[in-house]
Amino acid sequence: MSDTEKLCLETLYDLREDRLNLHDGFVLNIDDGAVINLDGAPVTFSTDGLSIQEAAYLAGVTAGEAAGSKAVVLDASKDIATIRNVTISGSLINGAVSLDATDLAKIDGITNGVVVANKAVVVDANKDAGDFRNVKVLGLDFECGATDVTFRVGEGKLIVSNLPEADPEVAGALFSDGGVLTISAGV
Repeated sequence: MSDTEKLCLETLYDLREDRLNLHDGFVLNIDDGAVINLDGAPVTFSTDGLSIQEAAYLAGVTAGEAAGSKAVVLDASKDIATIRNVTISGSLINGAVSLDATDLAKIDGITNGVVVANKAVVVDANKDAGDFRNVKVLGLDFECGATDVTFRVGEGKLIVSNLPEADPEVAGALFSDGGVLTISAGV
């Protein structure tokens, strides 16, 4: 090898102790199936290769944090933070709960407190929901002051229990007057 060839090679790489330094413009060809140990871990190369763009997706990735144009890597708890939008083409599954497109449509575009056909009903800030047309109820429990009043509907009957036995003297309040449902006139 001539001195010119040696000088040319030295500008592409240099070998010092246990280190091979590759300089700009140096191309290292690795045969298919070749293995290089990187910190003791084998890295196998194949004809599929890893493009510069694919390597860029991996550079600077922080586990558990999503970043634009980067690979998404779960953290140790299998969590990812800061994802903005996620689009799915199948079902959203969490354990035994599975939501498909029909299920998700029921909660898309709902207005709290407003009943709309084929949509989930969510109460508003006052815990109200209005405009139901027909509601089939098998039983109602609600609190009337400090007393739990129970209404049961079934078999063509309305059964009211736990009503106060004496007039609470509050206009519109219900009480039982000897087993008869009575509305208080107030004081």
